[in-house]
Amino acid sequence: MGMSSLKLLKYVLFFFNLLFWLQCCGINGTSDWTSGPPASCPSDRKVEGCYAKARLWFHSNFLYIGIITICVCVIEVLGMSFALTLNCQIDKTSQTIGL
Repeated sequence: MGMSSLKLLKYVLFFFNLLFWLQCCGINGTSDWTSGPPASCPSDRKVEGCYAKARLWFHSNFLYIGIITICVCVIEVLGMSFALTLNCQIDKTSQTIGL
């Protein structure tokens, strides 16, 4: 079973945006392509690979990524607790009315 063309297009666009944003080419560098790098790669011959650049970016922004992750988790837990409280109140109200 193959990947849908829309999903494949999303992956390709993500990869090309990553190439442009990090100014990298391939996983390990331009040597990943046997027939030469694609036009989306920077023209410099000594371009680093995207794996090393992405890893460096994550390591340098680890604190911010962690803070954002914790904030999202706290918001999710608060949302679940409010939803549970609302559910209990609706259940109590429906029992009082006799539904």
